[in-house]
Amino acid sequence: MNREGKIRSGNPILIYDGDCGICLAAAEWLRRRAPHLDLIPFQHLDAAAFNRLGLTLAECRQAVQLVTTAGHRLAGHRAINHLLWQIPLFPFGFGCWPGRLLVSILWLFPPLLLLEWLGYRWVAANRHRIPRTITERLGVSACHFHPGQVEARTVEMVRSMRKE
Repeated sequence: MNREGKIRSGNPILIYDGDCGICLAAAEWLRRRAPHLDLIPFQHLDAAAFNRLGLTLAECRQAVQLVTTAGHRLAGHRAINHLLWQIPLFPFGFGCWPGRLLVSILWLFPPLLLLEWLGYRWVAANRHRIPRTITERLGVSACHFHPGQVEARTVEMVRSMRKE
């Protein structure tokens, strides 16, 4: 997403939870390393954008979503692996090879890929429960909303989409 908050054509698009401190920190890290990537909180999308991207609100609430320039959709740990493969991990050089090495190791050893998937699912489902002391040590804020609040907010978003 450019500074005006619009999707730029021809760029990969990463949709994330804008109410999650972990997601916000990851998006900021990606913004510095992959300026060609459009980073959009799902809360900023309207019904037309969801339709255009081929995504649903439920999918976006469940996991980060990546829409590649070719139109492929990847979710959760697969989206993260795709990004790690393509962007430089370090600002001072080395190119993309450290990320590619990490992703290659995950792909070569299926038990590690399974652990990555389980870890992603656990963090995504429990991010509101992660203690503030841990998230503050990592330099991120905890999620702003408890799942019950997110449900109410989601119902509000769906109702407003239907009115449009």
